[in-house]
Amino acid sequence: SLTEVVDRVAALFARTVDPRVSVQKDTASKQFVVGDPTQLEQVVLNLVVNGRDAMPDGGVLTIRAYDLAPDAPRPRGGKGLPRGKWVILEVEDTGTGIDPTIRHRIFEPYFTTKQAMTQPGAGLGLATVYGIVEAHGGTLEIQSTVDVGTIVTVTLPRSVRGAVDLPEAA
Repeated sequence: SLTEVVDRVAALFARTVDPRVSVQKDTASKQFVVGDPTQLEQVVLNLVVNGRDAMPDGGVLTIRAYDLAPDAPRPRGGKGLPRGKWVILEVEDTGTGIDPTIRHRIFEPYFTTKQAMTQPGAGLGLATVYGIVEAHGGTLEIQSTVDVGTIVTVTLPRSVRGAVDLPEAA
């Protein structure tokens, strides 16, 4: 359940976020996605941390999970799945936005705009998100305006069987 994944990450994040950042959550999705919950938690966490980092003076961070309407057009790069078989995750911030001159590099491993790589792992967040989303058969789209904010939209295939528990690894 993408909604459960978002709820877990939002609860963890809300306890540690700067009080100047308002965290809003809209989890209307009732569908399940095909994916590894731990990896999907990593996707949500990385996107939320990037959003937070883009708002050094505070702002609004919104996390959404919703089902794509059956009659909605397929998402860009939809890998041939029929209409209505998608669940959407969006993380939106009211931060600094992404400079258009660097936008083509944001998924490169170790590319960062943080000062002199002061944080361990800086530059791996979006590369990791991209790899996980692609491995799950999903798509990733970013809309950003400098000084307005960024919306990251992750589109994941909906499970037609509902939740399935996998056996524990030996």
